[in-house]
Parts: sequence; C-alpha cells; structure tokens
Amino acid sequence: MVDLLTPRQGGALALALMATSVWSAPYYTAERVEPDGATDLNDRGQVLLSTPWQGAKVGAVWSPGGALLPLTAPTNTALGIETDLVRMNNRGLVVGGSTYYEGGENKGMRAVLWQGGRPIYLGTFGTDATGVGYSRAHDVNEAAVVVGEAAHYDARGRTLGTSAFRWRNGRLEALAPLAVDPTGYGGANASKINEAGLAVGYSTLYHRGEFTNQATLWDATGRAVALGSLYDGIEQGRPYSTAYDINEAGQGVGVSELVDPTGYFGKARATLWSDGAIVDLGTLQAPWGGPLDSAAVDINNQGQVLVHASATDEHGVVFSASGIWKDGQLEEIATPPYYQFGNPQGTRAVAINDAGVVVGLGTCEDRSTGAFHECVQVALDGKTFEDLNRLVDLPGWRLSYEAELNESGQILALGIDPTGREASFLLSPVPEAASWACMLMGLATLALLRELRLPSALQRF
Repeated sequence: MVDLLTPRQGGALALALMATSVWSAPYYTAERVEPDGATDLNDRGQVLLSTPWQGAKVGAVWSPGGALLPLTAPTNTALGIETDLVRMNNRGLVVGGSTYYEGGENKGMRAVLWQGGRPIYLGTFGTDATGVGYSRAHDVNEAAVVVGEAAHYDARGRTLGTSAFRWRNGRLEALAPLAVDPTGYGGANASKINEAGLAVGYSTLYHRGEFTNQATLWDATGRAVALGSLYDGIEQGRPYSTAYDINEAGQGVGVSELVDPTGYFGKARATLWSDGAIVDLGTLQAPWGGPLDSAAVDINNQGQVLVHASATDEHGVVFSASGIWKDGQLEEIATPPYYQFGNPQGTRAVAINDAGVVVGLGTCEDRSTGAFHECVQVALDGKTFEDLNRLVDLPGWRLSYEAELNESGQILALGIDPTGREASFLLSPVPEAASWACMLMGLATLALLRELRLPSALQRF
C-alpha cells in the first residue's frame, strides 16, 4: 500500500514540478538577422554582414531590432569590387580587405578599416612593378589599433615576402619577422591583438639553414618575440608553431607541430604561452585508441583554454573532440554520440566566453524522426554539449552551421529550413527562465527535505 502525500509534501512536489516546467521552457529567444551573410558578432549583439549587392560583395552592420549601417564600398562597385569582412569590435569598427582599383585596373587587395560605415584604406608596403600589392586586416581592438599582414616589396618592385602590420593613428607600421634570408625575404602574419596592444601570430625563423614558422608575439613597441615550439630541440624534422589567440593577461594559445624531412606536418599539439613558459596542453583520445592531433583555438580571460582535437579514421571520416584546459588539467566536453562506420563523430568546439560557455558544431539526433543531422551545440556548463535546437523555439528551422558566441552569452547561428533555404539567427539567453528554475528547485529541495523527515543533520539547512 502506498501512503498518500501530505498537503505540505504535495506542495513541495508541486514546486519541483514547476521548476522542471520553467527549466524546460526555451533558454534562448531568437531574432532573424536580415539580409543574409552574417560573419561576426560583437558583445553588443551587433552582427557583421557580408552581402552581395549589384553584382559586388559589400557589407553592413546589423543591430538588434533590425537597424542596418551600410559599409560604403571603397571604390565604384561597378568595377566588380569584392570586400572581405573579417572582424568587428564592440564600437562597431570593422576590418578586412577590399579590392583596390587605380585607373580602372585592379591593383590587388588592400586592408580596410570601416569607421561609422566609411572606409579607410590602410596602405601597403610597396607594390610590384605593375602597381599590384596586397594587404589584409585580421583584427581590431577597442582603441582602433588594427593588425594584419601585407606583401612587402623593395623600391624596384621585388618581393620580400610578407610582413605583419599594425595600423594606429593613421599610420601603417611593419611588424618585422623573427628572421629573413640573406636576400631580405621573410614572412609574418599578425592575427590577434588585445587591449594592451600585444599582437600574436607567426613569423619566419631559420632552423638549421631552412625556414620554419614560429609563434610570435609583438609587444606594444613592435618588437618581435619568439614564443617557441614544443618541438624545439628535436633532432629530426623542423619545429613549427603558430598562435591563434591572446587574452587580456597576455597569454597566447595555438599549436605546435613537427614537420618531417618530406614536409609532412604531424604530431600537432595544443600549446599555451604564458609568462615566458611553453605549456603542453595535452590531447584527447580517439575512440579507436591512440591520441588525436590537438590545437588550442580560443582562450578566455579566466585562463580557460578551448582545445580541439581530431583525426581521420580508416574510412576517411573525421572524428572531432573538444575539451577545456585549466590549471594543468584538460577535461573533455561530453558530446551526444553519433555513429558512422561504427565510430562516434564528436563535436568541433569553436568558441568559449569568460563565463565558460562553449559553442561548437556537431551531429545531433532529431527526436521526432530519429534521423541525424548537422547541428550547432552549446555547453552551458562547459562540461556537456547539447543540441542548441532544443533550447530555442524556432519552428521550421534547424540551426546547423556557423556558430559565433559573445560575452553576453548570445549565439549567432545559421539555420536551414526543409526547402534548403538558409538564414542567420541571433539567440539571446532568457535569464528569467534559468533564475526562476534555480530558485524553485532550491525551494522545492528544502521543502522536501523537511517534509520527508530526512536525518536531522540535513534538516538544519
């Protein structure tokens, strides 16, 4: 015989059920981003758009509510100009590149900064004998300091390779590589800059008489600092490294690899550069056994490093796994399994914010049909990925590709409908739902502890 609940026990159970109901409500609201062509997201929820217009590719900045700020084309779009929009900061400044015309002739791509929607050409380090040059901006901080790469030519138009650059206060500055050959040829590329003006990327370095690329930091004065590789000192092969990201504490992350005598890149390992030390962040294991190649793709201001690991199985299927490294420990983020040729395919993490939320791309199961499909995934606790589609109410759409994440917890994702039409959506967290759920679950737990007369030690709470 089952005892009936007392009224007070029933009330406690009702609180728990209410909490479950609130928790199952959509965690995100969604706003469609129009027109199409979303490429970047800032912390204010603004979206950078790269949109075809009159046969050319130009851009705009979209703000929540639908307001659009067009990015003016640097030259006549009738000439077939193409813009390459790369990054947008929280002030709405946009950087990238655009084809440059002179006398009706295409003279190559030039780095551009859009300020208030208006373009500023950032320049180049010379051109070849026909006037063709190249530069492209990769990042911009809140002080409007821009970094990127540019082809370098001497006064006669002879190529000297590439230089990283920094542009500030209207002036283009070369960030020299670590080394050049006897003819002056070398290479460097700055991909990220923090608010202190520290930039990271890679540049050429001589290793036993031949070039290799080494992760490089350029300080606020423009001095190049070799960050090193995990494989420095190896007798066979060339050590290689590159830095992908830097946080406000000046910690850089990227990858170290060993290039064998045939030029094959292998043994990729996620790497952290911090306070002059090189840290091996480790890797994750393949389901068929053995270590995966790994790379550190993002770092937040808490020092958490997002690591992506992958390998190709005997059927040519790529397996991906992701983890978070912190304080000497790499912990894998659990992912919904999807099996193809008997092996789970995993999730490729792409971004982590300061709250430890992670977004990635993987494969999920449709609960209604049992079919598997590509999907955007989110790990709200940094420990377990779940299908983002289950946390938002978007009838007729499936969020499948291209995820971006900001410090407000917003996610930019590309969706697809049953006809194959694509659209971008900005997803914003609903803090009220999560807060109410946590509060109700807490009240319900306390009430049940008291009413079920658990041990007195627990009743003191």
